[in-house]
Amino acid sequence: MHELGICKEILDFVISQARGKRVLRIKVEIPQEEHLTTQLFKEIFKIVSYRTKVEEADIEVTVSPIDEVRVGEIELED
Repeated sequence: MHELGICKEILDFVISQARGKRVLRIKVEIPQEEHLTTQLFKEIFKIVSYRTKVEEADIEVTVSPIDEVRVGEIELED
């Protein structure tokens, strides 16, 4: 599943940026594709982030006319 791979890549990136801190919020932009909706992205991301410091983060997903998924902002616990 293409969507699973995308979510795993985003998770790996977020974890590397968090440097051991708990992640509170993530803003993500996804391309306008029929097979990847904001709800589907959120559901898959919650599955792949289970038992990580990203697990409880709020995920804000927006659809944009872009070619690839982008992480816009990562909010970390102090």
